[in-house]
Amino acid sequence: MGEARGDDVGRPSAPAPRAQRKRADVLAAAEELFLAYGYLGTDMDDLATRARVSKPTVYAHFGGKEALFVEIVSGMTGAASDSVLTPRTCASTRCGSSPSCCSRGCCGCAGS
Repeated sequence: MGEARGDDVGRPSAPAPRAQRKRADVLAAAEELFLAYGYLGTDMDDLATRARVSKPTVYAHFGGKEALFVEIVSGMTGAASDSVLTPRTCASTRCGSSPSCCSRGCCGCAGS
C-alpha cells in the first residue's frame, strides 16, 4: 500500500499503471510461450525477454513459473467454465426453466 496523504487517508492505493502494464505484458508473453512450447519448454529468461521486463519483475508479479502457468490456465478456462456453469433459461417468455427441463417437456412449454 502506498503512503497516505491528505484526502487519501484510509483508501488503499491502486496498483501503478506501469506495474499493471508490465503484468499484462508478462501474461501475454507467457500465454504465447506456454501455448507454443508447453510448460516444460517455456524458459523464464525467454519469457522475460519477450515481455520486455526483467526476470525479477516476472517473479515479483507471479512468484514463479508454476504460479504464472496456473494463472494463465485459470484465465483461459475461467471464461469457459463461467459460460458452462451460468444457468440458462428457456427461450419461451412464459417459462423460466432450464433448457434440459424444456427439452423433456416437463415445464409445459415444449422447449420453444
